[in-house]
Amino acid sequence: MALVGRLSVQSPEFRVWWADHTVRMHNTGVKTINHPVVGEVALEYEVLEVPSAPGIRVTSYLTAPGTPSADALNLLRSWTAEPATTIHVDHLNSSPVDPA
Repeated sequence: MALVGRLSVQSPEFRVWWADHTVRMHNTGVKTINHPVVGEVALEYEVLEVPSAPGIRVTSYLTAPGTPSADALNLLRSWTAEPATTIHVDHLNSSPVDPA
């Protein structure tokens, strides 16, 4: 809080801003991440409020089509795991039963 006090004393603009607590929600924008394999990826985001459920928000992240970020995301998407194979339960319990 010492920093806030010092800024309030030295800057009239900061003092007004801090007193007003002017904070706004960022509902759209771009977030950049640095992935260890594909490098920098810029993701455009949008936050949507759910009117029927107050306080619930849905955020979508997309890359702009045809960009290096889209190519990077497509490369990562291509590495997804294959669906698991089906195990038949009847083979698991095929040991002979001792009638004794």
